[in-house]
Amino acid sequence: MLKALSATGGVITSAGLVLAATFAVLTTLPLVMLIEVGFLVAFGVLLDALLGAVGPGARPHPAGRQADVVAEPAVPTGGAAGRSTVACGR
Repeated sequence: MLKALSATGGVITSAGLVLAATFAVLTTLPLVMLIEVGFLVAFGVLLDALLGAVGPGARPHPAGRQADVVAEPAVPTGGAAGRSTVACGR
């Protein structure tokens, strides 16, 4: 996982910078609403690209190491193994 992040982190950061610059162009328009939206989205994309999950200082998420635990079904314990615990309604 670290190898994949180190190989793709720079590309994703560069794409984030380009996307932020694209939204920053909205700040040059004469409509106040577009200026605000352009600034906020550009700032958010920059923040995510530089400090986000796939930025230069990326660390693997702890849930990635728990994939085996999450993928396995739960095994019932006790005397009711294999028997339904739902009433039949008869």
